[in-house]
Amino acid sequence: GDEYYGFGCVQQAGAFAVGAFNDGCGNIGNPQPQVSITSPTNGSWLASPASGTVVVSTWDAVGNVPRVDYYVNGNWLATTQSAPFSLPFGGVGPG
Repeated sequence: GDEYYGFGCVQQAGAFAVGAFNDGCGNIGNPQPQVSITSPTNGSWLASPASGTVVVSTWDAVGNVPRVDYYVNGNWLATTQSAPFSLPFGGVGPG
């Protein structure tokens, strides 16, 4: 398995890095957009070959989130550019 979705178990906590904007001069700005996987639910197990839809919810203090990029094991997979953000998947093997 990988560090985010080990052995077919959805582990949402490690899937996102979110923090506040810092311009490098000590000025903290608006917080970055918040992102969470709403489906499949955290801790759910998917039988191989797995299929379904990854659904992502977003929030931004200063506007709309324009897109969501999806990565698997650090490699870019796809981008969706309109809410509600979702990406179907199928034929996913173990790990």
